[in-house]
Amino acid sequence: MALSGSFTTNNLYEYSVNFSATLSWTATQDIQNNTSTVSWSIRANTDGPGYRRTVYNVEVTVDGTPTTSNRNTAYGDGATIWSGSKVVTHNSDGTKSLNIGLRIQVGQYSYNCSGSGSWSLDTIPRASDVAVNNETISVASGSINYTITSKADFWHKVTWTLGSTTNTSNKGEINATTSTFSIGRTLLLNALPTQTSGSLTITVETYQDSGYTTLVGTKSASATITINTSAIKPTIMLGNIAINTSPHTDITVPVAGYSTVKSNFAATPGTGASGVTTYFSVSHGDLNMTTSTSANGTVTSSALPSSTTDYTYTLSAYTKDGRGAVSSTATRTITVYGYQAPTATLSAYRTETSTSTTEDGAGAYVYVTFSGAIRSSVNSQNAIVSTACTYTGSISGTATNGAHYRLADSQNVTFTLVVTDKVTSTTAIQQVSSASYPIDLYDDGNGTVGVGLGGVAEANNLGVHLNLHLYYPFKIVIHKQNGTTETHDITELFS
Repeated sequence: MALSGSFTTNNLYEYSVNFSATLSWTATQDIQNNTSTVSWSIRANTDGPGYRRTVYNVEVTVDGTPTTSNRNTAYGDGATIWSGSKVVTHNSDGTKSLNIGLRIQVGQYSYNCSGSGSWSLDTIPRASDVAVNNETISVASGSINYTITSKADFWHKVTWTLGSTTNTSNKGEINATTSTFSIGRTLLLNALPTQTSGSLTITVETYQDSGYTTLVGTKSASATITINTSAIKPTIMLGNIAINTSPHTDITVPVAGYSTVKSNFAATPGTGASGVTTYFSVSHGDLNMTTSTSANGTVTSSALPSSTTDYTYTLSAYTKDGRGAVSSTATRTITVYGYQAPTATLSAYRTETSTSTTEDGAGAYVYVTFSGAIRSSVNSQNAIVSTACTYTGSISGTATNGAHYRLADSQNVTFTLVVTDKVTSTTAIQQVSSASYPIDLYDDGNGTVGVGLGGVAEANNLGVHLNLHLYYPFKIVIHKQNGTTETHDITELFS
């Protein structure tokens, strides 16, 4: 390698004078432009300063390009005949072979002094190379690697871009070797919040100095970053299902048809992905929330479907993140207890006496009995809360089970029983009408009479409280006030 050199032409002896010329050169490198400036100078060689020869023409060829000068001047020993410079370009790898040729015309003859030389110039260091491989990210931990191969002891600045993210860092001095660097996978995932792949470009700037002021060159390399959304995916967590509303403060389990339930949820996007959308479903009934774009919240049900038997209620949820990656499905289950309203048993009828329990349609008392019972234990938490019986009509009040109440022949009364358990209530109604007789005659002693068939007689009325069946032939005799009578077939009256 060389940054300077020289050569001397052949010697010409003529007119008792020896003459030759020496060309000396130096090279100055331009690292950034990958060139060298070759400066040369030609010195005359004679037997002494007083021994001169006339130089007519000089031709210098540097890197294959000739340059000529017409001098027409006599030169003695040590005198400078000519000087100049030329910029030569190095090969892409910074190497360069330099060839210089010299021809001089002395006296009247053509070029009769010549010489040449070849050298390898010092290699100009070039921009460092960078390499990176395609990567499929299946785990968020760790990093991916890239390499920088430096051509000399240079300083390096690295910039990588992925998506809309740009990251620049100084890597300091790297010797003429290959060095490995890394980028954290989490950083790359954060750069692709809504994408499943992207082009990673790594750009290396090579500098000659530690102050990063003299740029040698820039090189880049690219790779495809792919996210494995089957591995880098969101998660969803469901809390235990709890009762949201209960039909009674003492009931701590969900009741079919009456309770609502709820569950907390927490959704997390895959590493680096944007927000989530969570989808819910249930095995029975409806949800008040079917989707959510919040990361955290509470999902509640509508009233649980009615059932007389116990069943298992399942809440399911999954979430999608901004990349479209889908989480595993989370489920929670709870037993819903079947329910039937309580029974209400009510009996009320007339009796002859205040102690009798035998039904007598013409009795002067009414006898009432009632009871209630649960039909669903609701996990042994249900019970009868109240059994309330009231009566209204000709008489009114609150009834006592097994009690007798005075009821005149013409009076009626309606009993209403409400049986309530811890969930809801059942109502039973029983009506007791006026007294019932096969035939009841009314006579006030003043000529006003009445007849009741199967019921109480009323003045001036024929009251039929029974189903009346008439069979043919059937005749009716009408007694008129004038003393006459008429006989009619029943069909004549209804024709």
